[in-house]
Amino acid sequence: MFSGRKKVYIEKSNKQKPSKKEMKRLVRRELYMIMLSVFAVSAVILGSSYAIFSSVNKSKDYNQIDLGTLVVEYEDTGDGLGDIINLADVYPVSDATGLASNGYKFKITDTGTLGSNYTIRIADDEAMIEADECEGNQLPKEVLKYSLNGGPIHVLGETDNYTLDTGFLEAGKTRNYELKMWISDTAGNEILGKHFHGKIVVELTANAPGPNVFASDDWATIINNVRNGNTSKYNVGDTKEIKMGGEWGTQTLRIANKTTTEDCTRADFSETACGFVIEFKDIITRHRMSQENQNLNVGGWEQSSMREYLNTEIYSALPEDLKLGIIKTRAISGYGPNDSANFKTEDFLYLFSITEIYHDIYAERVTMLDSAITATRQLDYYRGQAVTTTFYDAAKKQPTGGGSAFWFLRTAALNNLWGHTCVNTIGGLSWSSPTDQNGGVSPAFRIG
Repeated sequence: MFSGRKKVYIEKSNKQKPSKKEMKRLVRRELYMIMLSVFAVSAVILGSSYAIFSSVNKSKDYNQIDLGTLVVEYEDTGDGLGDIINLADVYPVSDATGLASNGYKFKITDTGTLGSNYTIRIADDEAMIEADECEGNQLPKEVLKYSLNGGPIHVLGETDNYTLDTGFLEAGKTRNYELKMWISDTAGNEILGKHFHGKIVVELTANAPGPNVFASDDWATIINNVRNGNTSKYNVGDTKEIKMGGEWGTQTLRIANKTTTEDCTRADFSETACGFVIEFKDIITRHRMSQENQNLNVGGWEQSSMREYLNTEIYSALPEDLKLGIIKTRAISGYGPNDSANFKTEDFLYLFSITEIYHDIYAERVTMLDSAITATRQLDYYRGQAVTTTFYDAAKKQPTGGGSAFWFLRTAALNNLWGHTCVNTIGGLSWSSPTDQNGGVSPAFRIG
C-alpha cells in the first residue's frame, strides 16, 4: 500500500503557499475521494462523492514548520496531491468496516536531549476552506468517527478540541500511530455535498507538571507522567473521583498497581496486574456474567455478556480525557469444565482474576477454581493488604449507594460448570451462577 517513506524535520521554513487559483484547481480535481493527507506535521484531508473531503495543496508546500526537534515520519502513497491514503468507502460505513479499512501510519520521534510533550488533534484548514469558498457548507464533525492505534471508536465532534492524543516523548524515543477515520453509517442525506477541509496537527505543548496528588492532577498530567515513568508521588491505594455519564454518576477510582515484572512481557502472561492499573473502589452497578439464556460458564470471560457490557456501555460513559490514556490489555483468564484452555483477550476494561486478589494461589480452594493461577500475579494493592483466602477483609467492596453485594471476577470456576468466581459480601473467595443479575461490577483498566 505504501510506496515510499519521507522524513520531515520540523524547523523554520521560508516556503511560499501556492496561489488561490492553484488551490481551487486542485480542489476541483480531487472532490471525488475520501482520503487522508498528512502535511509534514500536519494534515489530514479527506474527499468523497457523498460528503466532500478534499485536499487543495501538495504536501511539499507544508513540509517544514518551526516546532523544535520533533521529527514526523510517514508513509507516502506518492500520488499527485502528496501523501494520501484511502480510508474507507465513499459512503457512510459501519464501525466494523471503518476499523477494517486501511489506516494512515506515521510516527513521531524526539531528536533532542530533554524530551517533549505533544498533542495530536484535528484542525480545520482555514486557507483551504477560504479557497474552496465553502465556509458555510462544512460537514458536521459529529458524523466523523475515528480509531487511533486500534483503540476505541470515538466521534470526532465529541472530543475536547478534536484532540486525538497527548503524550510525552523521551529524548531519542519514537511513538507509532495509525489513524482510521470514516463517516458514520448513521449519517443521513443531509450531509450530501458537504465539505471538510482538515489536517492532523502535531503541537509541542508545555512540559506537563510533575506528579503532585493523584486526586487533584488532571488526566492529561497523570497520563503524561505514567507514560514517562514519573509516578513517584502517585501511591498504590490513592483515590480519585470521576464523573461518568448516564446512570453511573460520580465514582471513585483507586490505584491498584504500579509494578511491572519480567513475567509481564511474556505472551502467555496476563497484563491485567502489570503497570499502572486503576480499579473502581466500589461496586458501580450489577450485571449478569453469562449471555442471555446461558446458565453455564462455557466460553468463560471471552464470550461473556459482562465483557461486552464493560467494553461498550461502561467504557462509553467514562470521561473523554481519561479514555485518551486507557490502553488495551492482554487478559489471560481461567476456564470451566466444558472448555480446555485459558482464554486470551484484549480489553480496555476488565475484571480481576482470583490470583490478582488472593495471594495463596496454591491453596486448595484456589487450585480447584482457577486454571490460570500462574498466568498472572497479585496486584500491589491486595498484596500490600496481605489478602489471602483466609484473611480477606480488604477485598470486600460495597455498592456506590451503600448496602452489600458480591462482585464478579473474570475467572470461570474450573470445578463447576454452573459457577463463575466472585468475591463475596465479606471479602472471601466464592462463586455464583453466571446468570445472577445481582452480581456486582467493579472494573479495572490500565493507563499507558
